[in-house]
Amino acid sequence: MLRKLGRWLRPEFQLDVEKRQPKPSPNSASRLLDKIDAIPEASPPVAGASSAPAASSAVAEPLAQDPEKLTLPIDNKEKSTMTKYKLEYIWLDGYSPVPNLRGKTQIREYGDFPTLEQLPLWGFDGSSTIQADGSNSDCVLKPIRVFPDSERKNGVLVLCEVMMPDGVTPHPSNKRATILDDEGAWFGFEQEYSFYKDGRPLGFPECGYPAPQGKYYTGVG
Repeated sequence: MLRKLGRWLRPEFQLDVEKRQPKPSPNSASRLLDKIDAIPEASPPVAGASSAPAASSAVAEPLAQDPEKLTLPIDNKEKSTMTKYKLEYIWLDGYSPVPNLRGKTQIREYGDFPTLEQLPLWGFDGSSTIQADGSNSDCVLKPIRVFPDSERKNGVLVLCEVMMPDGVTPHPSNKRATILDDEGAWFGFEQEYSFYKDGRPLGFPECGYPAPQGKYYTGVG
């Protein structure tokens, strides 16, 4: 290393290097001077001014005129449009002869009100609902219909069938799976109600009881 360094420092070697370097032609030198003269001179700095470079007018002007045109990056923009929905999964338990309604809620983000296809399967502990033994208690909820929940903001009512752990085989308590798909089938609901007036059913006498219901049952008017 020292020998190489000493070789560089020898005057004869330095002269040899200078001889080998090409000298610029007069024309190229003049062109270089013309380019230097064409560069505009920088204005002198103002006292107290910031040393940071100023934003170009092409960028600063539109932002100053309409600041609402500022947009977030795509990822943040998509995230800001997502809404947290409360998905209330509802199903029938395994009690007999009359099953009970069960429900549990999960929170998921969607860009719009979720469709049935966007709702995932969800597991639950069937040993707490008379639908499985404690040793093998996994059951699966399969969404079948979806409705807005009028009681909660961004709420979703998800009606579900109960499936076996494979998510395909209907659970024995899933009576809906035994109904044949028939678009012409009709289902009716009966709801009884009574009108009251002065603390007693409408039409009842002030004392005692009314006559037998024969001519009043399912009567109108």
